Amino acid sequence: MNGSEFGEVALNAALAGKFGVPVVFVSGDQTACREAEGVIHGVVTCVTKKALSAGSVSFENLRKVHQLLKEKARDAVRARTARVLPVVEPVVVEMEFVRPLYADAASMMPMTERKDSRTLIIRVQDYVTAYKAFRAAFNLAYHFAY
Repeated sequence: MNGSEFGEVALNAALAGKFGVPVVFVSGDQTACREAEGVIHGVVTCVTKKALSAGSVSFENLRKVHQLLKEKARDAVRARTARVLPVVEPVVVEMEFVRPLYADAASMMPMTERKDSRTLIIRVQDYVTAYKAFRAAFNLAYHFAY
């Protein structure tokens, strides 16, 4: 997004930010929490599981996790330290796919241009449109693969 890497957390936090809503709390695996801490100033995070690979995770005791979630969420609401994640408009989205075939599928969507065999560029005026375009291109690629 505009030359910066955006993961799932940043994509959604920026969408909330577009409407003036800061993300105060994020829970998930260690990667999601690390991303949140790196892009959202003042966010409180709670690691609830450990990602071991693309398809497997390790969980802690669920009662402990439930209690930790309650505590961290309460801390996040009380802290009032999180700030809105801003995105400069207009927006340039660059999507690099693992396989050219996925980029082929996503490039069927209007507003896309090919940078190379695996990379698409989408240029739009506002973040909400950028978010929708990203999700549409991703879904085209994903469904084409299966």
